[in-house]
Amino acid sequence: RQMCIRDRGGTTNVSVLLLSNYILCANAGDSRAIICKVTKQGGQSKWESTPLNNDHKPDTPGEKERILSKGGRVEAYMDEYGEQIGPARVWLRYDDIPGLAMSRSMGDEVAASAGVIVDPEILKYEVNSDDKFMVVASDGVWEFLSNDEVMNLVLPYYERNDPEGACEKIVKESVKWWLKEDEVIDDITCIVVYLGGDNSELKN
Repeated sequence: RQMCIRDRGGTTNVSVLLLSNYILCANAGDSRAIICKVTKQGGQSKWESTPLNNDHKPDTPGEKERILSKGGRVEAYMDEYGEQIGPARVWLRYDDIPGLAMSRSMGDEVAASAGVIVDPEILKYEVNSDDKFMVVASDGVWEFLSNDEVMNLVLPYYERNDPEGACEKIVKESVKWWLKEDEVIDDITCIVVYLGGDNSELKN
């Protein structure tokens, strides 16, 4: 009996643990968490975003070497003319599957046989009073939106203490870009977490 494993796809994961004065972020794949802070410069408020984790891409140094050592290969999708299309992907050495655009994932048996691992990378971030909110989102959000673009989508909703509205805005904007740039829509999931403090910085 031959087992068909081609349909046993996996998923990415990003998890955030907020403790008293620091954050632990664990991820496998290319879902992402960012933290957004406001600082004063010359009497003006300046917002900036910082990623809490690294995207695990197949052509990242260290990730690529592991995949190759396990018998996989890393290259972009090739069209009928031999031209590369899109990002680097993970393939079996002698078969054009699974074509995964990340080097770590959960539950993908085919990708695992090509060197994709489930092990999370865990990073620590020290929280201070400048940190105002986090956005934790699946890769469908980050495909077309940068960290700063997502942050700027949240800011009007942060001012009026509406994290649910911020989530809805991020999802709608992500869907808009997928419809504009592709024929399919990837998973789009997000969480916005306010860290407390005074929301009035936006008005100064």
